[in-house]
Amino acid sequence: EMSASLVGSEMCIRDSPKTAQKIYEITLMASRLVMMNLLWIVFVLLGGVVFGIVPATVVVVSIFRDDRVKDDEFSWVRLAWQRYFPAVRRFAGVSVIFSVLLIGAILAHQLPGVHDLIPAWLALLVVVLLTCLFLPYLAVNDAHFTIDRISLVKNSLLLPILWPLTSIRLVLTEAAMILLCWLVPGLLPFVAVSVPLYLATWLLTARWDRQLARSQPDRSLSRPVGAS
Repeated sequence: EMSASLVGSEMCIRDSPKTAQKIYEITLMASRLVMMNLLWIVFVLLGGVVFGIVPATVVVVSIFRDDRVKDDEFSWVRLAWQRYFPAVRRFAGVSVIFSVLLIGAILAHQLPGVHDLIPAWLALLVVVLLTCLFLPYLAVNDAHFTIDRISLVKNSLLLPILWPLTSIRLVLTEAAMILLCWLVPGLLPFVAVSVPLYLATWLLTARWDRQLARSQPDRSLSRPVGAS
């Protein structure tokens, strides 16, 4: 019995560094997700909302994507700031169109005379398509490929239709986060955006990896395979 106890103690000692490492990694990722959520809010406000939502999302997703595919460590905050202002300039036109459509869909049912022309379900559908599908696809595609803006927007509009199962997962992820933040409102400024974007980055990057592995072994591409 004593020898069995000693063996069990030795196994616990050997496992404890692994447990401590796992706890450290989980804590580090949680703190980074909170940090990126706060940084996303800062970027959105810095861009005056209209010019901030799209580049803020693109930058945050690019950081998540780099963390997934690169082995070396890097400063998330410093790299995000380096990428933000070029993203604002690159996506200025897309930002205006996105913001007009999003704000229009949100306010459509509140404006007199407009709510009779635009049903509530249609306005909600536009909001879901823009925030839960178009924006994550746009950000991941931009992080994953070197592609011009017109092709990027076109692919980001088509892929949610071509990849329905992936799109459903994205919507369900966002719905789960909305429900969680509704139950615990204090989570809003800390994880409401970063967690869904992190999961969307993982889902879409994995989906692209499978697509590229099936269609073309050469991964040095200028544009997504299977999307014109």
